[in-house]
Amino acid sequence: MKNLSYSTSEEELGSFFDKYGSLESVRILRSDGRSRGIGFVTFKNKEDASDAMKDASRAEIDGRKIFLNWATLREPRQERRRDRSRSRSNDNSHRRRTNERVPSSGSGFTAYVGNLSFKSRERSIEEFFDDCGKITNVRIAKSQDGKSKGFCHVDFESQSAFNKALEKNGQELDGRELKVNESKPYVPDDKFVRKDRGDRGDRHHGDRRGRGDRDGGRRRNYDDDE
Repeated sequence: MKNLSYSTSEEELGSFFDKYGSLESVRILRSDGRSRGIGFVTFKNKEDASDAMKDASRAEIDGRKIFLNWATLREPRQERRRDRSRSRSNDNSHRRRTNERVPSSGSGFTAYVGNLSFKSRERSIEEFFDDCGKITNVRIAKSQDGKSKGFCHVDFESQSAFNKALEKNGQELDGRELKVNESKPYVPDDKFVRKDRGDRGDRHHGDRRGRGDRDGGRRRNYDDDE
């Protein structure tokens, strides 16, 4: 039950429901010793509980109308934690499956399609490139929440189909001018690669390259002045 007066005690609650039949227990939920306005009354038999549900719903106790509902059994806290853990594990497994890169056709004829509308779907992309040749796969890049990142990769079966796809650069799909280029593997920029201790040692020995590195790599090319 809910909407109990904060001043109502278990004894008062038990006295009120005792007229409907024998009680097993009466409990009021509390936080820091204070009532939360929610209580549970357990009858020894279901018939008495049913009578109380029919007759006492919205009855007044200590000036407050109470609302009755059947209480549902809850699993022990440890079991609930296990279920939540399993659910998170399944969600993560599903996320890994949905986000992992789908293997390409192996031909290497993959186009990168940028400036993609967030409402574009695999089907509309396939239809857009359908006149180029056979498509083996379409992969829209998505964030962890499943939303499009605004670009995709399209695998073609042949070089000729791939070449025709590149000719569609600048054409419109779903209200956006697409950027269609050859998909290239990611290569990290050298300036973000940490140098080892040997490289730092060169600077300590006054090497000219070391001084150039300290200046951010912007060494003057004196040959250009000639």
